[in-house]
Amino acid sequence: MEPVELRMQEIVIQEELFVLLPSRMIWWPRKETLLMADAHFGKAAVFREAGIPVPGGTTAEMLRVLSHAVLQFRARRILCLGDLVHAKTYHGNGYRELLSQWREQHAATAFSLVMGNHDRGQGSFFESLGIQQLGEPYREDRFEFAHYPLPSNQPASEYFHFAGHLHPGIRTRLERGVQMKFPCFYLTPTQCILPSFGFFTGMKVLEPQREDRVYAVVDDAVIPLR
Repeated sequence: MEPVELRMQEIVIQEELFVLLPSRMIWWPRKETLLMADAHFGKAAVFREAGIPVPGGTTAEMLRVLSHAVLQFRARRILCLGDLVHAKTYHGNGYRELLSQWREQHAATAFSLVMGNHDRGQGSFFESLGIQQLGEPYREDRFEFAHYPLPSNQPASEYFHFAGHLHPGIRTRLERGVQMKFPCFYLTPTQCILPSFGFFTGMKVLEPQREDRVYAVVDDAVIPLR
């Protein structure tokens, strides 16, 4: 069954509309752009190469979700906020072949990457995929895009900051006192931190301040928690 964006959440930042998606991406309608962060393609392969038994097939499934979003929104561009891949591997490079095939299928969709810490040393691979490599912060209109979030004491600027890196999560209490953790979009007055797009990543649980907004990703829905 194809993934369906059952419950999206529209937000307005700097008088601009953005749409938070259950696929852990953001749709920027005016720019026809999908924002994503921290896919960490190949992470499972790195673990298997180290002798740690983890399931396969994560890259293919993630690319299927990404393809669906590109087609659903007719995206003209993907902008990734770092850590597109996890690391170089030497034997488990099947994910690279899948990425290459995916780029051939979606060659008409521009792809830009703000380089993250896990992307270092892989510039030639990104060039072979036709991926534009950007330094941080990359600025466009009233926004800036980076891999690293702003520090909490960073003064506000004219640019609203989008970032990844932290893999933000939120802990919430469900019925009967059960607590669970969910990936989330984490918004402060100066920045938005995207959840990791990758299926095989951990989460850093954040503690919201009074002025912060949190949107949890629960199954096929984006749910505002505060």
